Amino acid sequence: MSSTHLEKFLFNNENLIIHWDTLLEIWAIMLSILVVTVLFRNKLTSEAGKMGKVQFIFESIYDIWEKQINSQIKWQAQRFIPLIGSLFVFVLIAYWFGLLPIWKFIILIPGWPILPNGEKLELLPPTNDINVTLGLAVIALIAYLWAGTASSGLSYWLPYFGFSIDHNKKIKFNPLGIITAAIEWLDLLIRPLTLSLRLFANTFAGDMLLMTVIKLSPFMVPVLALVFEFFVGILQAFIFAMLTTIYIATACSHSSGHHDSHAHK
Repeated sequence: MSSTHLEKFLFNNENLIIHWDTLLEIWAIMLSILVVTVLFRNKLTSEAGKMGKVQFIFESIYDIWEKQINSQIKWQAQRFIPLIGSLFVFVLIAYWFGLLPIWKFIILIPGWPILPNGEKLELLPPTNDINVTLGLAVIALIAYLWAGTASSGLSYWLPYFGFSIDHNKKIKFNPLGIITAAIEWLDLLIRPLTLSLRLFANTFAGDMLLMTVIKLSPFMVPVLALVFEFFVGILQAFIFAMLTTIYIATACSHSSGHHDSHAHK
């Protein structure tokens, strides 16, 4: 079995190791997304009668996505739609990237790079690299910390240090707040870890399953496995995007009532 990103992460971390295959894959995916977006954008129209089938499908998906995000985030939800949508698209394409059958044939090219263990380098999904999924989780972390700070100001950080605001809007320290602060900081660590590990573990397991099926099963079974992984990719991208949405909504939740009360005045 070929060396995986997990093995490179575990056994080559004594020195700085650059995963060039992952970097090239990420840049190829981002470039592809940008090219397709530019080409598709030139064909967009605001006239319903002239709208093509592809645009209609994507417009419908966007409307559903927008309503879902608006139902979760109560504070300026429109500001987060591009970020959450970008995370969804990138995770989806990155997951699908490793499903392309062409990668199984490219390694047969003479002179293809060989790993230190003697096996040929296989191009795996970027989400099969823990560094990529952790990076995506850090983006989500920064997003919901910014959302909480922007929606509530510095008062968002009070629970992290054992402080709270009473009914008279005065800051006070609660001895039990130390426990709350510890939970908040622990939650701040656990959220990005679980977000990254969930995506990494599912991608890793899916890739292992696909490789095993291809080696042990006849032609039709690998095709069914590819179709299955195709839908798993959609599910994983949706889960990652929705968890990011929920985290942002949670960060903004305790300020929504404050903003709403000013809006009705």
